[in-house]
Amino acid sequence: MVSWKNYCLVLTLVFLAFTIHVPVVGSTTPNLPQDRDIENRVYAQVIHTPCPVFRIPCEDVDVCKPIRFLEGDFVWVSLERPDPIDSGGQLWYLINPGEYVQAEYLVIKPVSQFKGISIKEDQFFPFAWVIMDAYVTQHPGSYFNPSDKLIPKYTIIKILETKKIGQWNWYRIDDQWWIEQRMVAVVQPRPMPEDIGPHEQWIYADLYEQTICAYEGDKMVYATLISSGVRDYETVEGQYRIWIKARSAKMSGGEKEGITYFLEDVPYQMYFLDNYAIHGVYWHDRFGTRQSHGCLNVSLKDAKWFFYWTHPVPSKKSNWTRATDKDPGTWVVVH
Repeated sequence: MVSWKNYCLVLTLVFLAFTIHVPVVGSTTPNLPQDRDIENRVYAQVIHTPCPVFRIPCEDVDVCKPIRFLEGDFVWVSLERPDPIDSGGQLWYLINPGEYVQAEYLVIKPVSQFKGISIKEDQFFPFAWVIMDAYVTQHPGSYFNPSDKLIPKYTIIKILETKKIGQWNWYRIDDQWWIEQRMVAVVQPRPMPEDIGPHEQWIYADLYEQTICAYEGDKMVYATLISSGVRDYETVEGQYRIWIKARSAKMSGGEKEGITYFLEDVPYQMYFLDNYAIHGVYWHDRFGTRQSHGCLNVSLKDAKWFFYWTHPVPSKKSNWTRATDKDPGTWVVVH
């Protein structure tokens, strides 16, 4: 027989399960599925616009009628097949089912393989990524010397000491070598905002350093580089929640500004305010520097990590997932 006390306890637990809707600390490593359709994609830039799109490969493009045109100042597509099709001596690419483009309109480009790091208990802070091939010097304040050492882009370094010389900080990275701050993107822990719960997930995007970090409570669990908005298209600052996510979708715009873009199949989109999103980028490898039209660009590998770590939990049935009262979006702090 179930006692009245145990019965009340069960009712209380059921009530809490349906009324407390705060994403709490879970595994610091999200369960990442094998998204082969995204991970195996090949992307190409359209180098001539307008670019005619045909239903089938056409031997005489002057006679055949295009079904549409790809237009814009910055246009990229994904390919259904990585290899071109030879039709009557002309090479064609299949960009979507039933949509072919002449190969001469496209240039295939590789995707960045950069990826951030999971933060371990013994992680040294502050650390930084070198964001471009950079020379270090034994004398802070002095620049390039042929005898100086070159550190490759995306190398992770420890910052052991800081000296401000003139306008810029110089960081000592070992016993004798220094590097100037414009060559690096620094990561250090940030205090948890007061209105975020002690066990909630949240993200901090540092627009000055061009870094982004994931937190569970006051513990940093992941860090990487971003590319935020360029001048005149600055990324919005503030504290928001992810309100909708898309596993992969087209992005376009720029008509009002006069510089139009059309980007097919942009993966792992996480919108936190209107059209501002964290999303994967296949069209550049310049993370740690401002590059975007206002969004927070991250590498495809980083975007996948954030997509499956954040709330709302991605739907298994739909490409789009909207936050709800039962599954509110992860906090995003941009500063």
